[in-house]
Amino acid sequence: MSVLGFVLISLTTLFLLMIVLFPEDRLYFRKYPKTINLDELEIIEHYDLINLYMRDGKNFVLDLEDYKKQYNSDSDFITLDIGLIARKDSFVLFDMYGAGTAKYKEKELSYLKNSNGEFTSLYAKNERMFKKLEYKIRDGKANKC
Repeated sequence: MSVLGFVLISLTTLFLLMIVLFPEDRLYFRKYPKTINLDELEIIEHYDLINLYMRDGKNFVLDLEDYKKQYNSDSDFITLDIGLIARKDSFVLFDMYGAGTAKYKEKELSYLKNSNGEFTSLYAKNERMFKKLEYKIRDGKANKC
């Protein structure tokens, strides 16, 4: 029993040391501000996208300008992906939104906007640790979650 207790204490100590010695995700996201005024965001990249929903339950995301060109063409079909086409009348619902990256005080953030141009989501990703910092948006301000 004493060997099992020693192993358990050793593993717990090792785990706590890893948390204390490698707080990388806490340090990485601590650099981001707690509150962001959305009027002060500088847009770096912006993409207008459209989400198309088909009758069979599938949905596809296309660039809005590409969709408009294909929809206004003489063809009855729209190219959704490489080698995948659909009839223009096979969509039952569509949703337009904007996505992109913005900068706030030298920190880069990703965002989503609805079709009215209002921010719906603001977040920062750390690809190396697969972590994401999200902000709640209310009254023109984004607060860190």
